[in-house]
Amino acid sequence: VSSNSINFGDVYIKSKESRYFWIKNGTKKAISVCLKISNPELSGSYKKNQVIHSGAEAGFELAFCKDTLGDFKTSIKYEINGQH
Repeated sequence: VSSNSINFGDVYIKSKESRYFWIKNGTKKAISVCLKISNPELSGSYKKNQVIHSGAEAGFELAFCKDTLGDFKTSIKYEINGQH
C-alpha cells in the first residue's frame, strides 16, 4: 500500500462526503484488512474486516462529516491479519 492523499474538497458543515480508500493484496495468500478509525469526523466510514484474495483489491468507504468550520487532516490506520 502506498501513501496517498484523499481530498474531500469543500464540504458543507454537517453534510456527508464520501471517498474510497483502496488496498491491493500483492501477496500470494488472502489477507484480512480492517480500518482503525477513531476520528469523529470519519465515524460513518466502513470499518468491517474485508478479506482480500491474492492479486485482488478492496475499497473502504471513508465518509467525512464535520460539525465545525476549518481544515481537516489525519492519517488512516489499518490492520492486516490483526497486526498494524
